[in-house]
Amino acid sequence: MHDYLSQAQDFCVGRFEATAKEYQGSVNEAQKSLKSKITDDQRHALHCKIQDARALKSQADVISQHALPVAYANRQAKLDLIQQWPANLKEIRQSLADGSYKNRRWSDVEDIGFREIESGQKDDIKLGFRKRSAI
Repeated sequence: MHDYLSQAQDFCVGRFEATAKEYQGSVNEAQKSLKSKITDDQRHALHCKIQDARALKSQADVISQHALPVAYANRQAKLDLIQQWPANLKEIRQSLADGSYKNRRWSDVEDIGFREIESGQKDDIKLGFRKRSAI
């Protein structure tokens, strides 16, 4: 399934990259046409075509470089969760049963809201942020 998702991502990204190249080709072609002798109406139409193609290229770039990789990373994470959940659930139940969960950092889940994670924490909360070292 991981291989399938990776191949699907490559395919989708490739399609949008190809689309972005097509739009760039339209921009280049229209810009060349601007250098020839044309009427004002034709020039205006070419300007509109260039603006539209640039906007569509920009959208295709964002989709291929950001949106699709994030979407597929989310799918990979969900697949990992599905695959690892039975083992993780067993481990969680075991640590709850034997009390070993209390040995984790910030394990005092029963005291959330009353525990001190980092010194000066109350001041950070009042200011609306946490110290970088606390993260």
